[in-house]
Amino acid sequence: MQLSTFKCPQFTKYYHLSGSPFIPLYYSFLHNFISASFKIRSTFSLRNMYAGSFAAPVSGAGYVGLKANSSNLYTTTNIEWCKTKNIVSNGSKTHCMKTWNPINNRKFETLSYLPPLSDESIGKEIDYMLKKGWTPCLEFDEVGCIRRENSRMPGYYDGRYWTLWKLPFFGCTDSSQVMNEIKECKEQYPNAYIRCLAFDDHRHMQAMAFLIHKPPST
Repeated sequence: MQLSTFKCPQFTKYYHLSGSPFIPLYYSFLHNFISASFKIRSTFSLRNMYAGSFAAPVSGAGYVGLKANSSNLYTTTNIEWCKTKNIVSNGSKTHCMKTWNPINNRKFETLSYLPPLSDESIGKEIDYMLKKGWTPCLEFDEVGCIRRENSRMPGYYDGRYWTLWKLPFFGCTDSSQVMNEIKECKEQYPNAYIRCLAFDDHRHMQAMAFLIHKPPST
């Protein structure tokens, strides 16, 4: 069938006539126009929505150094503050301890990377144990490191076994009692490694441990 065209006076658009019915090109143009308009409106709506969300100021006190202080907050309009202000460093308020020399130095679990603890520091650690409801324990060993002399079978005590000084101090409420036991253990075994453990009798597990004595030769 021959394809012919005619002009529509209402829409001033050209239509293709292929028998019956008419197939207007105007519908295709109208569909593309509506789709483009919807995309543009959606883009503007999303932009306005995100602009409204991120432009809202954040309320609340900020942390400057080690204390919360809302008066030291900086507005989002001032960009140069990050070049002149340093609110991350609190070095002037923190006293740092130098770590122990790790070269040719054996590690003995928690706090072993620190220099030898004083009696006052040991007492504070024991007070922390008692405050948590844990039971202090004392253990000693002549070698003090992991070894595989007796057995190579895997397990919790695969070369980590230390001898218990006395029974765990159940019911102990004073750190001075544990300090007296530490003194006696040092006098009895001066050439041994001594460590203090915290046993949690509710979860039946070791909660923490730290070394309190090393042989004089180390």
